[in-house]
Amino acid sequence: SDIKYSFLPSPRIKFNNFIIKDFTDTKKTLAKIKDAEIIISFYNLHDKKKLNYTKIVFKNFEINFNLAKFKEYKNFLSKKAYSNVINLTKGELNFFEGQKNIATVKDVNFKYYSNNNIDHAILKGNLLDDKIYISLKNKKNDEDLSKIIVLKLLDSKLFTKINIFNSKVDQNIVSGNALFKKGKNRLKAIFDYKKDQIFVKESILRNVFLAGKLNGVIKFFPYFSFDLGVDLNSINFYRLYSFVV
Repeated sequence: SDIKYSFLPSPRIKFNNFIIKDFTDTKKTLAKIKDAEIIISFYNLHDKKKLNYTKIVFKNFEINFNLAKFKEYKNFLSKKAYSNVINLTKGELNFFEGQKNIATVKDVNFKYYSNNNIDHAILKGNLLDDKIYISLKNKKNDEDLSKIIVLKLLDSKLFTKINIFNSKVDQNIVSGNALFKKGKNRLKAIFDYKKDQIFVKESILRNVFLAGKLNGVIKFFPYFSFDLGVDLNSINFYRLYSFVV
């Protein structure tokens, strides 16, 4: 509806009730933002052909992601046609597949920063009545380590860290290692990712009841499924019995 320009505290364009159509289907709405601001650089401010925006801020927003269009979203973002700094506050992220609602993240605060060395995104919110924290770092100048992903469920005290490496053998394969930890339950694993599948190669599984190894395949598309096997080195039957009793 309303579009305004403000010079202080820095040049910026303000939008009210801003709507973004889904580029994969223009009949649907990708996002609704009550308050949106585009901060403009002082440099070349007099020349609209060289105008450059430095930051995007969305407040009070609702974004709808269709997981069936994940690859289209990924290809669009890879064009790098967005600001080096993006802040989203007081919003809601809805994930759905077709007409089916998959999950909703509420009270979202999202920050994205990019320079010549790194892309860094942090998302905080509330998922299933649990506080969620997700951090994604992409190191551009590191030949081996490309991405570091950290996931925390603060109320459930679940911690996950995944390091993703570029394979030097096959460009179609991404390798990495992962740590999943919740209390005394811990899983460390080395894996390969190829064609929407994770191949768990080496792992250490440990908790208060057992110790062993886990291996197998996890598939994500078209549906989530897994075929995993566990080889146990030991079981503490006394603790297991006490827990059951």
